[in-house]
Parts: sequence; C-alpha cells; structure tokens
Amino acid sequence: MDPSTIMRWVHRYAPELEKRARSYQGCRATSWRVNETYVNVGGKWKYLFCAVDKHGRLIDFMLSDRRPVVPNTFLASSACERSAGHQTLKAFCGWAIDGSMMLRKFADEVWKPSIFPSLKLSTRLFYDHNLKTHILPAFGDVPLRLLTRDSVQKWLHGKFSAGMSWNSVRHLRTSFGTLLNAAEMDELIRQNVVKKTRLPRRVHFEEPPLVSLDDLKSLLQELPDPSRSIAALIVLTGLRIGEMLALR
Repeated sequence: MDPSTIMRWVHRYAPELEKRARSYQGCRATSWRVNETYVNVGGKWKYLFCAVDKHGRLIDFMLSDRRPVVPNTFLASSACERSAGHQTLKAFCGWAIDGSMMLRKFADEVWKPSIFPSLKLSTRLFYDHNLKTHILPAFGDVPLRLLTRDSVQKWLHGKFSAGMSWNSVRHLRTSFGTLLNAAEMDELIRQNVVKKTRLPRRVHFEEPPLVSLDDLKSLLQELPDPSRSIAALIVLTGLRIGEMLALR
C-alpha cells in the first residue's frame, strides 16, 4: 500500500476518531481554564470560546459567527455532561458561570462573609463605608470581568476633582484593590485592574506662615483667663489640643 494512501486516511478519519473518543476520556486534570476571543477564519472574524486543562490540552470549544448571549452555558453544560460526577467539573461549571458575577453580588455574598469576621470593627466599618458610599454606586452593577483600568482611573480622578482629599482617594483605591484581590484569588478575574491605576497628582498647598513672637504676645494680652493660661501652656510646651484637654 502506498504511504500517501495511509496519510490520506489519517487526514480523513483522525478528526472523526478524535471526536468520538473525546466523550470517553473523562476528566483530564484537576484545573480547567476557559477563554473567549475572536479569530480570523478565511478572511472573516469568528467568535471562539474554548476550555483547556492545566496542561494545555483541549477539552471543548465553540466557533460561531457571533457571540452568544450566554456562551459559558453551552461549554459548561456539554463538558459537564460528558464527565458528570467529577468534583473538578462541578467547580469548573461554577467558575465558568460565575465569571460574569456582578461586583455587588461578589462583595455582599462572597467577600464580606469570608473576610469580615476576621477584621476588627473599625476596619469593617471602613470597608463597608467605602463600598456602600463610593464603590458600589459606581461599579456595583458591572460584571467583574468587564472592569477596566481606564474606568477605575477615571473614577479616581473624578473623586479627586469633585473635592475629595488625596488621602481619601487613596483609601478608596486601597479598599477597591483589596476587594478585587479576593476576586483574583478566586480566579473570577485574570488580574486586579486597580493595581495598574495611579493616584491623582497631589496638590501641594503653601504652608501657613508661622506666628511671630510679637503676634503671640499681642494674642495673649487680648485673651481673658483661663484662655490666656491655656494658650500660653500650649505654646510653651508644644502640647496638642487633645493632650491639653486631657489635663483637665
């Protein structure tokens, strides 16, 4: 038999054999990765959605003319049906579907119940205030995977331009980054976009002029007792107002 005949058989029947044998292969690895993109096929752009295991071997894919409304459902259901009963595949199905989880749902149902019990009260109040007042009103209804660096950067600059102090904007960035760190650890997002943002440029104000000795003497002469004694004690000892009030 001519070798070229055997090669034609390989090209003709190998895809069909691979297709029929795939359903008997079962679970290949303990970790799956899914992704979606657009590829150029014959001069036309096609939507590609596929899943591979941790070794890079193909598990399943879908190539279509346009992006379905819920593409994850097709791949997750077909793959899980072939390998039902494996705990890994249950985790994969949940991961694939929850990849479009809204930020508000992740914060309220995943992040808070797992993180808040280990935090002290003041820290919980700090995070809760930043979430409810600033972060969730702006990004609460945005899917985690659709958060972008540009949108977060624009939001931070908007807060600073609206009159929020530089330190407050820094606290907001820290809170948002901590929230997305948890989403990144859960593999709901590929990377934390907040880490790539920059704080607005801090505006340096001129320092107020120091009070001269003559001005201080004039002030003390105008103050009645006991305010005169309190002011003199603060100036001579350098006590802060809280320390001065504690002396009472």
